[in-house]
Amino acid sequence: MSKKKRQTPRTIDKQTDSASSSTMRASYKTPGWIIFFASVVVYIHTIGFDYALDDKLYVTHNQFTKQGLSGIKDLATNDLLVGFFGKDKKLLSGGRYRPLPLITFALEVEMFGQNPHISHFVNLILYGATCVLLFLILIKIFPPEKERHWARSLAFGATLLFALHPLHTEVIANIKSRDEMMSLLGALGSLWFLLRYADTPSTKALGWAFLCFTCALFSKESTVTMLGAIPVTLFYFSGKDLKTQVRMAAPLFLAFAGYMVVRLSLLEDNTQEVHELLNNSYEEATGAQKYATIFYTMGLYIKLLIFPHPLTNDYFPYHISLVNWSHPLVLLSLLIYASMIVVGLRGIRKRTVASWAIWFFLITFSLFTNLVFPIGSFMNERFMYVPSIAFCVLAAYTLGPVLRNRFSTEAAHQKFYTAVAGIVLFAFAIKTAHRSNAWKDDYTLSITDVALSPNSTKANMSAGAALLEKANALQDQNQRHALANEAIGYLNRSLQIYPNYKQPMLLLGNAYYMLGQYETAYLGYSRALQMDNQFKDAKNNLEFLGDTTSGARQFQVAEKCYLTLLQYTPDDVRVYGKLGQLYGRDLGDMAKAQSYLEKAMNIDPNNSDILQKLAIVYSLTGNNNEALETFLKAYRLNPKNAHVLMNIGITYRNMGDEAKATEYLNQAFELNPSLQKR
Repeated sequence: MSKKKRQTPRTIDKQTDSASSSTMRASYKTPGWIIFFASVVVYIHTIGFDYALDDKLYVTHNQFTKQGLSGIKDLATNDLLVGFFGKDKKLLSGGRYRPLPLITFALEVEMFGQNPHISHFVNLILYGATCVLLFLILIKIFPPEKERHWARSLAFGATLLFALHPLHTEVIANIKSRDEMMSLLGALGSLWFLLRYADTPSTKALGWAFLCFTCALFSKESTVTMLGAIPVTLFYFSGKDLKTQVRMAAPLFLAFAGYMVVRLSLLEDNTQEVHELLNNSYEEATGAQKYATIFYTMGLYIKLLIFPHPLTNDYFPYHISLVNWSHPLVLLSLLIYASMIVVGLRGIRKRTVASWAIWFFLITFSLFTNLVFPIGSFMNERFMYVPSIAFCVLAAYTLGPVLRNRFSTEAAHQKFYTAVAGIVLFAFAIKTAHRSNAWKDDYTLSITDVALSPNSTKANMSAGAALLEKANALQDQNQRHALANEAIGYLNRSLQIYPNYKQPMLLLGNAYYMLGQYETAYLGYSRALQMDNQFKDAKNNLEFLGDTTSGARQFQVAEKCYLTLLQYTPDDVRVYGKLGQLYGRDLGDMAKAQSYLEKAMNIDPNNSDILQKLAIVYSLTGNNNEALETFLKAYRLNPKNAHVLMNIGITYRNMGDEAKATEYLNQAFELNPSLQKR
């Protein structure tokens, strides 16, 4: 076997053919269009998809985004979660300030309303543009040899692998993940202009690099990792001295400083530790388990880059089980990352491709390891969106220049390269198209992924929620009940994994309500309130159940609902009033009715509705003087209430004052003639 000189990447240089922008545009128009076409076609069916998963945070339930242009000011001056929750919810460490993607959603709402198909289309165009830009950057960094066709160039192979990699399905198919795409597109734009500067220095190129990086930062905070990844890339491939490299990187740090000034002026500090399992997956782990499991998940990322199956949107507890240092895959992962660091260090002096790829991967991955700060989940596939660039380059480089020396002839290597690359790209394209189908809508995603993540408390909760939502849309009672019973199975499984999870407990209440099992529904709502005494949805549902059971003459359940509510809302005048009415009208216990209504009046003395109910109780117990005084007070507060006027007239009649009775009854009948028929 003849030995050929090992190929190494060339640095940007004015004398290279690739340095000429006009030549590049002419030479690489065809591969650029192929890459754009491939990246769009593999996801083209997503245009018909609906909103799913966290799209509610960004679009459908975000009060600022829904206002269109009118909401842009609020989007630009608040944490991401404020638009959804109505106030700053410090659920995630560090906060979330990503105004630029949300502004694009607001613009879409302004022009097209809430239209998921438009949003999916925009995501496709952004992804295609990102892949083309990545190709152009890699052409600058790894210019192909003149004698080799562009289709077998490292840049083309790596970019096509990136475009078709199944790990990216969540980023492209989930509208919310536009923040990921805009972040990478902006960061790559800044790198492109810095490489242009390395070719032909100009202040204009630095200015564009600054603008692109600013847009990236305002799209997602994780862009900060590119403050390390871009200078490393310039160090390896720009061919410039250190002083020039510092000058080239300066616009990035200026953009970051400006972003931080804006962010800190608008957002409150939120660095407190989170103690809730769904926002800190390691809450129940020991110290040893935490770091062993972190390295275990870091190994899983490597596995998914090479063999992306199975894929799921849900890595919450306990899709991944807590492990200890004795687990063999933990030790293997530790060995892999230690080896990567050694190879990365050894390749710095010669500036090898493998060394660059390792540092680019580790830098852009660093924020998502859970080693720096908790990310809320064990892992997530979208966190590999940027680091996968390094993997794709290294994979293409291994198939290309590195393996070329193993073949006796160039033709043999080309056949091998074409065969392996073709098989991998075809398999990735099929997997990507198939996996992206799961993102059709919330129901499809939830039911698909609960089968893939059966031990995730969140996946089971989401499946139960999706089934109940589907049941609510049906008219057939048998079908509704069948789906509700199926949902109960998933919700119980969710609580079995995480007994203190309030959301599935609330949904259990909803499921049993749908089945007409009101006593069990009460238990679900009341237990959800025990888990979180400020749980607004549980309070609302408990009150609604009380109203329903009161109307259905299941008075004991209604009594439990209202009394439980008062434990958590002791100053709720409305609930006191409902209890007073329940005891007085339905249970005939006038003493309790009077007691609860008087408590309500003490809290809100000027509530005409409470005064009227209390006056009726006084009247029914023969206390006409108190009844009249209370009715008259209610009348002074609301003189247009015909029912109060009629009750005053009746009270006067009971007291033997027919003249006054007639006066007030006539006023009542004048305001509401239908009362005269009673």
